[in-house]
Amino acid sequence: MERVLAFEALQEAVETLIAKLKVDLREQYNVRLNPRQIESLAVTLTDTGSPQPVALADIATISWSRSELVVNLASMPSAVKPVLRALHSSGLNLNPQTSSADPLIYIPLPKAVTTEHRRALVKAVQAAGQTTKDRLKDRHFQKRFHHSKDSLKGVSADLLVDVAANLAHYIREKCREVDVIVQQKVDSLDKGN
Repeated sequence: MERVLAFEALQEAVETLIAKLKVDLREQYNVRLNPRQIESLAVTLTDTGSPQPVALADIATISWSRSELVVNLASMPSAVKPVLRALHSSGLNLNPQTSSADPLIYIPLPKAVTTEHRRALVKAVQAAGQTTKDRLKDRHFQKRFHHSKDSLKGVSADLLVDVAANLAHYIREKCREVDVIVQQKVDSLDKGN
């Protein structure tokens, strides 16, 4: 198989994709709010002249209490509106409130999660899993690991067919693994995480 395909490199790339999916599912798709979700929230600042998004933790001090989250933007008061925009569009089911006197944003932590939010999380998890499976099945992704046509001279057609069948089987197995990972996450969301 190694004569036709760099299988070890393919395995490494596939495992990297699956590991990335696991990390994304763990950190981004939760019923409970994860501090990293807020800290890594991408905020696009319009007054800096740069449309590049920055992480919220880079422009604000974030403090947690039992019932609320406080985002202190004293170092950059002009960022209150872009931060509010980012919080509303994040899909985290948050209701940020501002104080007109100071550059603070108060975010009450939700006590209960609505059914609609849970369903949206399940759909997002399933979409993330499908994206990973599509990437695994992508011919361009797989072709990166095939050896050049020149090095395949003298390789029998039977070996090429056998390698293609083994590769298809390997990709199907990894897609099943992704399905199991996604189903476990969906089950945990249904149970309340």
